[in-house]
Amino acid sequence: LARDYPGDPVYLDYNSTTPTDPSLLGELDRILRRGWGNPASLHILGGEAFQREEEARDVAAQYFGKDRDSFQFCSSGCEGISGLLSGTGAKSMRLITTAADHSVLTRSAERLFPGRHLLVGIDGEGKIDRGELASYLDRYPGECCLFYSPVNHETGARQDCAALYALARQRGALVFIDGVQAAYRLPPEEWAPWCRGFVISGHKFHVPKGIALVQLDGDVDREPYRFGGNGEGDLFPGTANLPGIALLGRGLELMGKARGEGDRMLAHLSAEGEAILRSCRTEVLRESPPDSVPGILCLSLPELGDWEKFFLHLGERRICLSRFSACTGSLEGESRVLRAMGVPPERASRSLRISFGRFTRRQDFFALKEAIDSYV
Repeated sequence: LARDYPGDPVYLDYNSTTPTDPSLLGELDRILRRGWGNPASLHILGGEAFQREEEARDVAAQYFGKDRDSFQFCSSGCEGISGLLSGTGAKSMRLITTAADHSVLTRSAERLFPGRHLLVGIDGEGKIDRGELASYLDRYPGECCLFYSPVNHETGARQDCAALYALARQRGALVFIDGVQAAYRLPPEEWAPWCRGFVISGHKFHVPKGIALVQLDGDVDREPYRFGGNGEGDLFPGTANLPGIALLGRGLELMGKARGEGDRMLAHLSAEGEAILRSCRTEVLRESPPDSVPGILCLSLPELGDWEKFFLHLGERRICLSRFSACTGSLEGESRVLRAMGVPPERASRSLRISFGRFTRRQDFFALKEAIDSYV
């Protein structure tokens, strides 16, 4: 990825979105020029497009180890989560989410599950409180849907998906996973088998925006919640985004090839990046738990002053990073994730979410350190 021209930004916001892998651009050009048919059309161009769509479904099935017919394509992670909540048996159940989940789950719970939303706490390392979860499941046996993320987008805290699944299934609960961050950060075998359905989004692993994937086991009750065509398991009607679907399949192949060596590189870069930033002229505290996933580093800088002024300072130096999810649209305030972990307000209100990946370089951390030091 070319980032050697004057003025190129330092990008440390991979959890918001990732740069498109340049190797996908040729594939996109070929599809737009030669493969632009509608997969639902009953002629040769439609048949060729349908074949491309099915090839991507096969790739997903192989990558995640799930039945190929359990995958449906949609436009975004938010749409996929809404589909699982609104178009399946979960909509009549009690929804259990955590205090650290993405705002799409929080807002969906408020609108779709009034009086039926149960919030389970997390401990100081961001792990779901299993005792509290078990008490909810025992109180409402067979009535609950647990929906959570295996990887926290602010701190990189990871969940024990196998243990949570066993706990929930013993009590007749449905388990769905928000895999939007997990897809890039964890091998699929650590989380994908331990649920009845999950969602991933292509733009989180170097695929252009506008395409996502929902997996839903075939025996989970479903009911159309939007109407039009009969595509994608009756959950997501409409003309298929064939370029996005084809590139998502290719993106999964590339991610599978990069897994292992790429994870080791990120682990090394995480340790080195933290060491570089801890040498700043101001106090820098690690808020990510010890076993957080590589590539996500949450730090607090409690001595910094005006937060908006600081981010303007970063902007002048073309340094891109965030505090919360991009959907939050805010810089000020406390991190509700850190507060749920018991972090004091003076640190939770001065946290930075630093997220990076395949194209991040060591000098990006030096650039951030220099920007912090100059601000101080």
